[in-house]
Amino acid sequence: MGFKRKAEVSLAKESNKKEKRSQLKGLLDFYDREKIKDDGNCLFRALLFCLYGDDTKHYQLRQEICTYMEKNFDTFRNLADIDPSVGVNDWDNYIMYKRTDKIWGDACELFAASEMLNFNYIVYKSCSLDVLEQRFKHPTLPMIYLEFYNGNHYNSLKPKVELSSFPNSKREAKIAIDLKRVKLEKKTLEEEKKKSSRIINSTGKKVRN
Repeated sequence: MGFKRKAEVSLAKESNKKEKRSQLKGLLDFYDREKIKDDGNCLFRALLFCLYGDDTKHYQLRQEICTYMEKNFDTFRNLADIDPSVGVNDWDNYIMYKRTDKIWGDACELFAASEMLNFNYIVYKSCSLDVLEQRFKHPTLPMIYLEFYNGNHYNSLKPKVELSSFPNSKREAKIAIDLKRVKLEKKTLEEEKKKSSRIINSTGKKVRN
């Protein structure tokens, strides 16, 4: 390889490194990343950490998700990745395989968890604000954020700022607005109920209904 070619390769590598650093800074400008243990249980750990701040019951969550998928066969069978190379030839094999500790969870289990536990989610590509997959089940449900790191590992993400200030996230902004509206309506309703629970008589004394 000539000196010119070596220089071009070196520049290309440096450019890729700079681009990756730039993407990483962009992601971490908006999120705090929780590095999840790399043991094959990362999806289940990341979900628990996002929802409860504790990932110790990942095996229990795995079993509950698999049971939920098993009971809702018609919903999840077309999402399952049937892979004969790992001994998964049909739906029953798939459920049995996914019940096994340290076997990777994927999009099917993430979708099932969203259905079972009632949350919205966004999964970002590795070190990037590019969205890999997302689901908005309902604006009043909690939103969790994951990073699919290096295409084979899930990390948990926690937003640093208000959703409405995120770049390229109109749907997230809408969810934030809807959430604020629901909270405001709830607060107003509670105040009206408090007012209506008291009657002021002619003497100015407050009497409850």
